[in-house]
Amino acid sequence: MDIFDLALSMTKGIGSKTAIHLLDCFGSAEGIFSASRDDLQCVAKLNSTISDAILRRDSFSISEREILFASKNGINIISATDSEYPPLLKECNDYPHILYVKGSVDALHKRSLSVVGTRRASEYGRKVCGRIIDDLSHITRDITIVSGLALGIDGCAHRSALASGLSTVAVLPCPLHVVAPVEHQMLSNEILNQGGCLVSEYHSSSVTKSYGFVARNRIIAGLSDGTLVVESPYNGGSLLTAGMADGYSRSVMAIPGRIFDSSSKGSNNIIKSMQAKLISSASDIISELGWSNMPTHSVEADDLVVLTNESQEVLSLIREGETISIDSLISLSGLSSTELASIILELEFDGHIKRLPGNIYER
Repeated sequence: MDIFDLALSMTKGIGSKTAIHLLDCFGSAEGIFSASRDDLQCVAKLNSTISDAILRRDSFSISEREILFASKNGINIISATDSEYPPLLKECNDYPHILYVKGSVDALHKRSLSVVGTRRASEYGRKVCGRIIDDLSHITRDITIVSGLALGIDGCAHRSALASGLSTVAVLPCPLHVVAPVEHQMLSNEILNQGGCLVSEYHSSSVTKSYGFVARNRIIAGLSDGTLVVESPYNGGSLLTAGMADGYSRSVMAIPGRIFDSSSKGSNNIIKSMQAKLISSASDIISELGWSNMPTHSVEADDLVVLTNESQEVLSLIREGETISIDSLISLSGLSSTELASIILELEFDGHIKRLPGNIYER
């Protein structure tokens, strides 16, 4: 990155698509700032306000300050013309010309899966998210989990990646020195400490706006080979990310949820409408993304899941060929309804038991 690239992105009135257009017209950021007024207005079709700002080089002084700020705070400034720029993101028609990256840039060059979902994640959503990512880690460690550092499924995706030994990338809707939400400050530090990185398109003096969250979603989608929606209500923000991924011709996948759960209506709907591929295992993701040169044996096939003592005791109460009600399980197990619900959920997801209408279960 040189100062011309940064100055281009910091020129008032120039967004991502305008920057891409100007680079197409003049070949480089330096070429843009060397262009004449006639070229800027007649060739690039810029209005006089933006043309004058380029000709006056209004953004150079603030760009110099930004370079100094980044250096002092361990932030890498990467332009789309640099080799460090994520190649998948560069394929998108609205990629940001400048990325601010804190942490390992290498994490942006692995095969990547975006994992997104509701901020109001249910116990089911968190458990599914953790299990899928953990199973992926048993297939390969050479992938990065990308998400948005938000509360709920995003945070669960990052934590699950860290717990499973995978690198993870958090895309922020704000400058990197302002972690949002503040509850995830410690999580962001863990991401950096374990070989991941934080990414933003916003310079240090940017003011966080609501549209930054939507703009952030396109980077999440653009960085990855595919996007997995774990849990989303009917109008959830994660569906915007899925739509952007589809617009970039990337794979869109979703975890099915229970049909009466409002937190799964959105993810169920994009499966039903065939906008997303139904995913029920890590091997489904490997197959959908065409990562065929990776080992395809799955955790499920190798039976790597070890049940806890409590889970084994509950499972033993459900006899082969018979059914049992949830009330009977509470009575026989001596567990509270909350404790039992967590164990039942785990046994269901692991495929040991099946739920029937009326809260009845069978092996």
